[in-house]
Amino acid sequence: MRILLDQLTWKYSSQDRPALDRLSFEGEVGSTVAIVGKSSIGKSTLIALLAGMYTPRNEESGTLTGRIMIDGKKPWENRGPSAVSWVPQNPTLLDHLNVLQNVMLPVQLVSCDRHSEEEKAASLLREIGLEGIEKKRPAELSGGMKARVSFLRALITKPTYLFLDEPFSGLDLSNRWNLYKMLHKNRGEGKFVTVLATHDIDEAVLLADSVLCVEQDRDGAPTTISRLDWPAGSLNNLSDEMAFVAVRMRAAAIARRLLFGESGSIAEDWRPLVMGT
Repeated sequence: MRILLDQLTWKYSSQDRPALDRLSFEGEVGSTVAIVGKSSIGKSTLIALLAGMYTPRNEESGTLTGRIMIDGKKPWENRGPSAVSWVPQNPTLLDHLNVLQNVMLPVQLVSCDRHSEEEKAASLLREIGLEGIEKKRPAELSGGMKARVSFLRALITKPTYLFLDEPFSGLDLSNRWNLYKMLHKNRGEGKFVTVLATHDIDEAVLLADSVLCVEQDRDGAPTTISRLDWPAGSLNNLSDEMAFVAVRMRAAAIARRLLFGESGSIAEDWRPLVMGT
């Protein structure tokens, strides 16, 4: 995937200062990209813009200036139930629909075999430990259940682009790990490009090929992006004990960048431990 941000500025109508200020970045990134940064630095705004949720004509929501492109197109030109799925921080399930109907909602907007898709949805629910709740309404679910249902709804149409805004933050380790494995499996099958905004650096390193670190300069503005990669690419075996060593060492390098502005070489930081030297 190729991302182009050229002097991108977004100002919400309800705020005096821009949420993103003259943000620029250009380059090829991997099939799974993580956006990290300090709280309130604009990660959620950036991922919503990349997902095409805001356009230059969103006068009621805010004002967009500058350029933003994904694979040569403006994000809102990619919009469609089979092209883009977006999972916000807070699950947006429809209260009058049950769990299965909520998961199946995007299927109604595309040409799919409804019966086979219902079987697939039920299988996915079982895979992440939600078997038996298909007929329940959102009001009957815990916050963690709602988050998992929202995640499955985004996957059901196998979108070209999957945008995730801290979708795992409210989940316990076991449920989070099940969704990690599901993402890893789908990435291995080459089904979609994933862009993940997260405050969990370990999570970013575990799941992503590339990390985009949203920062501010020493004067506090404008906002900038640094790209951090590692030559070994994504972790191929999530059950490998040494993978966790690599995750922690890579995450430490990114944390130093966020906290102290230290760039360093991520490869040099983690490779000796991974190689057992």
